[in-house]
Amino acid sequence: MLKHGGRLFRDRESVSSLFLETRSSEAAVLLVAFANYYLARGSVTGYLRFINEYLTYRNISGISFVDLKSGDIPTFRNWVSTICKKEVGLLPTDGKPKVSIIMPAFNNGSTIRWSILSIVNQSFADWELLVVDDASTDNTAIVVSDLAKSDKRISLIQNSANIGTYLSRNRALRVALGEYVTVLDADDFAVANRLELQYKQVRLAASPGHIGGYVRMNEDCYLTDFRKASQWSYDGVTHRCLASIFLNREFLLNRLGRWDAVRFGGDAELYARALKIDSDTFVESRAPLIIALNRCVSLTNSPGSELGSAARQAYIDHFSRWHESAHQSELRLPEIAH
Repeated sequence: MLKHGGRLFRDRESVSSLFLETRSSEAAVLLVAFANYYLARGSVTGYLRFINEYLTYRNISGISFVDLKSGDIPTFRNWVSTICKKEVGLLPTDGKPKVSIIMPAFNNGSTIRWSILSIVNQSFADWELLVVDDASTDNTAIVVSDLAKSDKRISLIQNSANIGTYLSRNRALRVALGEYVTVLDADDFAVANRLELQYKQVRLAASPGHIGGYVRMNEDCYLTDFRKASQWSYDGVTHRCLASIFLNREFLLNRLGRWDAVRFGGDAELYARALKIDSDTFVESRAPLIIALNRCVSLTNSPGSELGSAARQAYIDHFSRWHESAHQSELRLPEIAH
């Protein structure tokens, strides 16, 4: 039983009815809260029922758990997307994929297999995955190499020194072949119909780009980071995800040039710069395309670079002034050597 806003919700049927009737942020939060509640009680079935009801409403493929024995407590490594019907065939004979996914990685040996398999299991199969190992000191490169042996769409690029997320993305961008380019962090999970949804919607809208949402989950599979519904949070559970940017490669190269060479905050800058160049750059989907793993070592949580930090705000202020004063032609960042 949950109490919210002065109302008591005793079972799945009552909160599901509220959700179906109102489509409100209150009901969305309650669905996910019930999922967390059942997980805390050890009911995997109850957890999946509520999570999948929420995802299905958002037209997102459901999830399941694999490799769980009776009595096991699930972790993020057991979380997989429900297998979807493949909508697009394998790579064409000319070897040019429709979508290039760029994945920088630094010491992500414990998470990157999970992230890569979420791409391998996409309903949209016409892609290449460019993993940039940013001079990791753990087994990241070994994990990627093993997966690449069984799927030729996966490529490993290795940096000789640590250069950060955005310079690593720029390095991969130089060799990307896809008609469209997107990214996925090496500790995040792409829902099974993410690429299919983005590709279809950007083509339908005839826009250069697409953006969607994300939900945050900790390593024990509890959904976290509830907020008030706002411009940046669609319903209190799914929030606008700047790391879900999906762009036409020619638009990215010719109009934007590259990501800014910073250590954090580059997604926000690229998003704002694209809108400054063309306010109609993005068609937006209010769907959770990414499950972001909420870890204390991530850039969005680490002291000094966490969301809402003074350093991030200072960078936002800096690039906002630049965008406002620059001529359109000056908003394209030229390639830099690194």
